[in-house]
Amino acid sequence: HGEAPSGELTSLEAYRMLGLAACGLPGVLYVVDAASFAMGGATWWGRVAEQWPAQRPCEQTTLLCGALAVEACMLLHRLGREGVLRFRGEAVPAGVVLCVMLTLVPTAAQIYWHRSEISLWEFYFV
Repeated sequence: HGEAPSGELTSLEAYRMLGLAACGLPGVLYVVDAASFAMGGATWWGRVAEQWPAQRPCEQTTLLCGALAVEACMLLHRLGREGVLRFRGEAVPAGVVLCVMLTLVPTAAQIYWHRSEISLWEFYFV
């Protein structure tokens, strides 16, 4: 099944793994938020929303876009695995572009539009 004789990964398998790791990166970035929400609870989040009114829609939007980016990358990977797309030149590069478009662009837009009503770091420590 395309397995290298010594049990090592083929160059395509290694490329696929790098592509999946790159596409999973946005999901990992949200671990800090998830941990903060879990540890801080509703009381903490109420203080954050009171101090920075646009923090709630900003977090919701960027989280949704990050989840969509990871799901889109997984779909592209499945399409590559099924032979619909080639990994090299199609699936992996498209996944990287989707990650940038669905995570960095909405986040930058939220930061720009709500720059006076959100916190990038301080809200973790309220």
